[in-house]
Amino acid sequence: AMSAASALRMAALLSARRLINASSRGRTVQAVAGIAVGAFAAACVLGAHNAAAFGSPWTLGYSNEAGSFDGMKQGFHGITYPKPEVLGEILFGRFRGLFYFAPVMTLAPFGLALLLKQAPLRRATGAAIAVVAWFLVLNGSYFYWDGGWSYGPRHLGPALPFAALGLAACWTHAGKAMRLAALALATWSIATTLTVVSVTAQPPDDLKAPWSQLYEPSFAEGKLSRNLQAFVEDFPVRTRDPISHAWN
Repeated sequence: AMSAASALRMAALLSARRLINASSRGRTVQAVAGIAVGAFAAACVLGAHNAAAFGSPWTLGYSNEAGSFDGMKQGFHGITYPKPEVLGEILFGRFRGLFYFAPVMTLAPFGLALLLKQAPLRRATGAAIAVVAWFLVLNGSYFYWDGGWSYGPRHLGPALPFAALGLAACWTHAGKAMRLAALALATWSIATTLTVVSVTAQPPDDLKAPWSQLYEPSFAEGKLSRNLQAFVEDFPVRTRDPISHAWN
């Protein structure tokens, strides 16, 4: 449900952006035809998959999860309305916070604001901001917003390339001091990510502060490649040679 709603909304936003551009050039009919053909092809593939997997082209995979996850019974497969406390956790929390695990992304809003001031880029930037905003609202509305065994806010993943456009603008328009700050934040973010993937990208969801509870101590002690196998077996094969299996 999250994937379907996310993809549909993002496709609608980008299609609207395409139509606006096409109409200003007198190519509305061609744009509508192209979007219609692409949408029809995608719908056929999705319908065929649903029919083969679930018996009907109109049945979503998440329809079978309601029995196992009570939260899926709320709203549309667990999607209700955005909750401020959840949005705060998604952005700033120690559990799944985007800015906590990737502090360089704190510069993205400022960069997008700079891009909005440039007339040739205003429409494209508006579309990018709309995509990011949609994923934030959707993630904040989802019962299982934390994404289970996940590093960072995984449901925001598809929106991050659009948000990252602002980083380029920040770097381009920044002075020397600002660039040094951006470089420091980027270095910290990269080091954090390398540490995480060296240990495991799937921390158990009962760890509410995975950096201090799992990643930092495990990395410091050389306990790398702690994937699912390492959690269910006492002496997993990969722990015999953790360095060579750190990125798996």
